[in-house]
Amino acid sequence: MRTFAEMSEAPDMIRMSDVKVEFRAGGRSFTLLDIPNLNFRRGATFGLSGPSGSGKSTLINLISGLIRPTSGTVCVDGVIISDLSQRRRDAFRAERIGIVFQSFNLIPALTARDNVALAMGFSGKIPPHQRAEKAAELLDRVGLRKRMLHKPAALSHGEMQRVSIARAIANRPKLLLADEPTASLEPGLTVTIMDLLVSVAREDGATLLVASHDPQVLARMDELVELPSTNRAGIAP
Repeated sequence: MRTFAEMSEAPDMIRMSDVKVEFRAGGRSFTLLDIPNLNFRRGATFGLSGPSGSGKSTLINLISGLIRPTSGTVCVDGVIISDLSQRRRDAFRAERIGIVFQSFNLIPALTARDNVALAMGFSGKIPPHQRAEKAAELLDRVGLRKRMLHKPAALSHGEMQRVSIARAIANRPKLLLADEPTASLEPGLTVTIMDLLVSVAREDGATLLVASHDPQVLARMDELVELPSTNRAGIAP
């Protein structure tokens, strides 16, 4: 296990320095995240652990560009995303980052294939006439070819998370982020889904960062990084 000060200087996918995320409430300032220095090297798999309130989800949101830090620098794949506008962060995320959510975040009205194809439209990497075929190939890769025309309501939780993984890798991202990807699954599916997520990341040469409190999940990562608790307000990040 490595702490912030012990992170190596190997070629990095993610570099963070002097990062703080704060908010004000009731005239007081609360710190959700305080990172002096944190790097993640390219091509490895990382487990992100820490107590409740340590900021695991906040860190995932920072790296994905969903939020900006109060102060400090967040650099992903050589781009300082903390300096980008919201529009440019959105474009950067669509092109280079795939995200797997705890709650799947699938569109209920769309089939599994269309949920995956929709993600391709955000980056523009794949021409529209090729998206349905590419989506079918990705669903086949995660073992769901026979379920690709089903909508989320007709899928099990494990199948929905497989669709989420296919969607996350739709644009061949260099970075995969997963926030508690097995928390909504039946206990017996944890190993299956994590083995799938790790295997697709390694096959594609992507860096994988998984935030989790589950020892089974963290045990499958190359390295473990633990966040200290900085949330003195006792508010979940």
